[in-house]
Amino acid sequence: MRTAHGSTARAGFAGFALERGQPIGDQIVGRLMAAIRSGAVEPGSRLPSIRALAEQLGVNRNTVAHAFRELAEKGYVETRFGGGSIAARPAPTLPAASPVQVPAGAAPAPAGAPLSEREWERRFARHLNGYLSPVTPPLFPTGAPRPINLFQMRPDTGLFPLEAFRRCLNTVLRRGGRHLLNYGSPAGYLPLREQIARRLRQQHIDADPSQVLIVTGSQQGIDLLARAFVDAGDRVVVESPMYSIALKIFSVNGARLHPYAVGPEGVDLRPLEQLHPHEAPKLFYAVPNFQNPTTHSYTLEEKAALLGHAYRLDSLVIEDASDAELHGEPQRWPALAALDRTGRVIHLNTFSKTLVPAVRVGWLCAPTPLVRRLTELKEMTDLSQSLILQAAIAEFMERGIFDEHVARLRTAYRTRMERVLELLERALPREVSFTRPDGGLCVWVDLPAHVDVQRLFEQTRRRGVLVSPGSLYQPLASGRNGIRLCVAAEPEERLAEAFAILGRELEEVLRSPPPAPAEQEYQSMH
Repeated sequence: MRTAHGSTARAGFAGFALERGQPIGDQIVGRLMAAIRSGAVEPGSRLPSIRALAEQLGVNRNTVAHAFRELAEKGYVETRFGGGSIAARPAPTLPAASPVQVPAGAAPAPAGAPLSEREWERRFARHLNGYLSPVTPPLFPTGAPRPINLFQMRPDTGLFPLEAFRRCLNTVLRRGGRHLLNYGSPAGYLPLREQIARRLRQQHIDADPSQVLIVTGSQQGIDLLARAFVDAGDRVVVESPMYSIALKIFSVNGARLHPYAVGPEGVDLRPLEQLHPHEAPKLFYAVPNFQNPTTHSYTLEEKAALLGHAYRLDSLVIEDASDAELHGEPQRWPALAALDRTGRVIHLNTFSKTLVPAVRVGWLCAPTPLVRRLTELKEMTDLSQSLILQAAIAEFMERGIFDEHVARLRTAYRTRMERVLELLERALPREVSFTRPDGGLCVWVDLPAHVDVQRLFEQTRRRGVLVSPGSLYQPLASGRNGIRLCVAAEPEERLAEAFAILGRELEEVLRSPPPAPAEQEYQSMH
């Protein structure tokens, strides 16, 4: 019986009886391959879940999972985020390329062995050593059950008003026509910059379109500013812990990092008192509202003190506001740029969290002379973003839909966070504390210094839960020990399951005695 596209492909296993003496996994693989080849199961049909098929056949779920992985490797199964597994038809095998015919009398190219992975690694620039992760297989093989992902900072894409955005997209294509099919200005689509400047003024940040540069997410903004200002050995003041990608960007550019702590009790700026104008840092980098990864929001006093140090040291400040608009009460948490009257604060933001991650559009706001220079630098690697997408976002904002959408997000995330905190309260050991943010996407869990968070990550990963170890965010070898949990994108039942697993793992870790300090061998002072 043929299955309709998008339906569950149970027909491929109807009446399927296992044969003795044959490996069960091989039988599952062969049965589904034959069903797809014959057309009994059409590509695009949803397959039974691993659990359901295991129950139907009376076999272990791991056996079915291994079979699905093999089918995926052969091209007969695709795993889709949030949608289980679907049948697929593998691409036809292409004929091997025939050797190039060398004209008579021409010298053949010298033969050489293909470069190994080790050879490729050896050829990378030396300054990248230590900043590129080793090549590793995926965290979970294709075809395995989808992990509960608390690692990646993702918004709930189900809250995005897809139909409203589609109407905006259709409108700009109909109105803009072929004009939007060309390259745009490296600085960004002017109507979008106008809308962003309007929104910044609503947040009490002095801005006009000439001060706005469109970037591919705030991440590109950080990279541009690091390349523009940081020479090897320049000092940069950063948070500890800090946004992991910013940590890599500044390190790769040769910056000497001067961290101050973002702790459970707030921000400790005392290390900055030791810096003097003759050794002034080029830049400060801070995430003052919903700090990543700790979720702390600086008080007005902390923001004023940070700006005071920047003014005293004649430094520029990069303010990363990527998650700031998700605060339940944003008016209580003004941006550094709204408090600054000197033009020293460069304000970064992105649509990735307020719209969806697929919208890789962000912006920075800075004095016009700096924006002109950064535009020139940006053009070296990125001529322009999609005009179609920028125009659709501008239309979305002009109609007022964006403002309404962000207001709904704040309410939804605040309600969700209240429920998340209740679940964590029940699941985690009492010895463990965690932050209580007013909405947003994440929670930070503080852990005793002796807990190996990398090991905890591996333990929970084996149980099907991904958490984000605090070691990723540390500019120093020692720092605030903990894990970040991103809780916006998973449904409540999966969050409850993940927290229960995490709680059990933590109970086991905390029951284990802390490791004894290593004995220090005497070292001569000479």
